[in-house]
Amino acid sequence: GSASFQEHTIAKLKLNARINFGQEYYNYPDGKYNVNNNDFPTLWVGYEKGFASDIKEYNFDLLKISADQTLSLQNKGEFSYVLRAGKFFNADEISLVDYQHFRGNQTRINLDNSVARFNLLPYYTHSTNDDYVEAHVEHNFNGWVLGKIPGINQLNFNMVVGAHSLMTKANKPYTEFSLGISNLGIGKFRFLRVDYVQPYQGGWQDGAFMFGLSF
Repeated sequence: GSASFQEHTIAKLKLNARINFGQEYYNYPDGKYNVNNNDFPTLWVGYEKGFASDIKEYNFDLLKISADQTLSLQNKGEFSYVLRAGKFFNADEISLVDYQHFRGNQTRINLDNSVARFNLLPYYTHSTNDDYVEAHVEHNFNGWVLGKIPGINQLNFNMVVGAHSLMTKANKPYTEFSLGISNLGIGKFRFLRVDYVQPYQGGWQDGAFMFGLSF
């Protein structure tokens, strides 16, 4: 019945840089066209400053860094990962609005195709104004596993395994393990996906099936 933060005003400055290693490009008369090099991860560095708040305790600084990459393993599928870390400064009493919030889910429906997501993490239980680290990995075997099983190989289903982990100072490390099947459907309409997700945080938690879309 009461707000978790006071009504206030604040100004924010955000600076972000993307570093592509091994970047190649083509020069044409009408412009330059970059060509991604998947042999190296993409590195992101960000800085956010909250300032000029009418509640001075709500001012803060946040430094963030992340890396992501998708690797093709030829006939064995694709391996993707996203690593993120952040550190707050002068943020002991900032507004809940400006905490770092994580991409959780409290439904059994997953419409988020990003690797950098959590399937069963409650929305705000791990929100933090302190240091944090999160890691996401996912491997889509395409047809390399299920395509070897007689009968099932005719269905053209893909097996997907993943793990998602989050570490904050105020909570025990949270990790999810998932096993799923994608490319479900009929004919050309194969955008359904089903995963079984098992969380772990100081012990095994209740697992659940997730139903979603995969384009």
